[in-house]
Amino acid sequence: MSGGVQQQQLYFLGLPDLKKLCCVTMALPEDQELRSRQIKTCRELILLYSDIVASPALDSLSEITVVMAMSYFQKGIVQMFAQRRSLQLSSSQCVFPGVLQYCVSFSLITRLAPSWNKAGLYLIAGSIYKCYRHWQS
Repeated sequence: MSGGVQQQQLYFLGLPDLKKLCCVTMALPEDQELRSRQIKTCRELILLYSDIVASPALDSLSEITVVMAMSYFQKGIVQMFAQRRSLQLSSSQCVFPGVLQYCVSFSLITRLAPSWNKAGLYLIAGSIYKCYRHWQS
């Protein structure tokens, strides 16, 4: 049935055992394009390592919040990533549900791009540029 009404779908995930997760903060060295570097580094981290979720820190332009299983943190992979990029790594902390939600949301949007793109509160299938050109015609 082409051209028909698209079905909307809603998914729910159960909350993992927060006691098995840990949270660290990576601080970027100060430079002129801090926000741009924060976003790029966070996206690189998410796309390189499927075992973590991350997001730019809500209250800082120079920090990235990373959530992962404690067993993954103990492997030292995140520590090596931070060391190679001259990032300062905090000690591991417990994970709060709000932090996990923000990191999952940012990571999901990062991994869906460019097939899906965020426009305001919505995710749009395909290129935003193609949608813009369609609206112009």
